[in-house]
Amino acid sequence: MKNPIAIFLILICTRTFACDCEWAGNFLEMAVNSEVVALVKVKRYNNFFQFTGGLTSDEHQQPLSATFEIVELLRGDEQRTEIEVFGDPGNLCRPYIDYLTAGEYYVVALNKSDGIDHGGGIVETPNDYVLWNCGEFWINYDKSNNSVTGRILERKKKPKNLDYNELTAKLKGEKSR
Repeated sequence: MKNPIAIFLILICTRTFACDCEWAGNFLEMAVNSEVVALVKVKRYNNFFQFTGGLTSDEHQQPLSATFEIVELLRGDEQRTEIEVFGDPGNLCRPYIDYLTAGEYYVVALNKSDGIDHGGGIVETPNDYVLWNCGEFWINYDKSNNSVTGRILERKKKPKNLDYNELTAKLKGEKSR
């Protein structure tokens, strides 16, 4: 340790580029200002990029987007039955899209993309949607008992269960801010 002061300054002055956002609220709070709220099935992952797992040497093909089948549109204006939804390439404060498992059902609150060119031929268009990370933008749907699980009304970390029909009634009763 020839120069401990220099090492100390480097350590405290190094900027981190990780996502740093406040949790914006529960699912109903996020749904109010989202362009589309829908019950969806994650059909398949698309637009893969080479990912190196940060502190580990885990390299793999990471999906950047997924095709969602709209099972039921709960709010918004979307005529298509399938939409492309983008997650995070590692620097946009979005969740990685494979947090939502292919073949599973979710209720999601989505907004349109601003149209980002990720390079390598991967481009988000204004007709695509994005999934955000700084709030409860998706909740699990259980088809077997027609219920949803997540932070739907509460701010606590512990997810709650709610009947799907109760959720849809609450969504219809919500007014935009």
